[in-house]
Amino acid sequence: MGRKWLVAAAVLALALPYRAEAQWGFKIGGGIGIITGPTADRLSDGWNGQLGAVMKIPKKPFGFSFEFNNSWSSFDNLKSNLGAATGGHQNLWSLTLNAMLMPVRKTYYKGFNWYLIAGGGFYSRYLSIEGGSVVVPCYPYYWWAACSGTVTLASRTDNGFGVNGGGGIGYNYGQGMFYIESRYHYAWLYQKDGQVVPIVFGFRLGW
Repeated sequence: MGRKWLVAAAVLALALPYRAEAQWGFKIGGGIGIITGPTADRLSDGWNGQLGAVMKIPKKPFGFSFEFNNSWSSFDNLKSNLGAATGGHQNLWSLTLNAMLMPVRKTYYKGFNWYLIAGGGFYSRYLSIEGGSVVVPCYPYYWWAACSGTVTLASRTDNGFGVNGGGGIGYNYGQGMFYIESRYHYAWLYQKDGQVVPIVFGFRLGW
């Protein structure tokens, strides 16, 4: 595990010398999250959200992306020793530092561009198994009525280190860029590692 954190520290060390002269921007996107690996037969594909800051090194074809990613999916083939279980979900989120390689602007073709991105960081997975229902007062919303909800039978949170890598295609618009991106995320977590391939549609401003 120590080697993995050393890789993340090395990427950060490369970014620090350029922080003063760099061009900064932000990115936001969303799309689908395709579940892969040993949990693919239990979880359905879900959605993915992305938010981050980007740093471009002037006159260089590379930069860095500091990101929060969140993938949510539900169980579609639940096997549990909890007889009342009827469903559940997984929430896999991450905070990562990623290096980006992108051609300089003069190589763009009619506004289109491509890039590669890879990095690593902290990953956290929340698993919940649900079943049955419970009736509770709706207070403070409707104190005179009763509401029903799903009961959480079991849940757990696992944290660990993860890596990701992939690429995307963008279309330049003003000072920003619309992009479609796909990356493979792999997180070393308890019992079963987390693996997901988000396909994200987003917008990046400032670079």
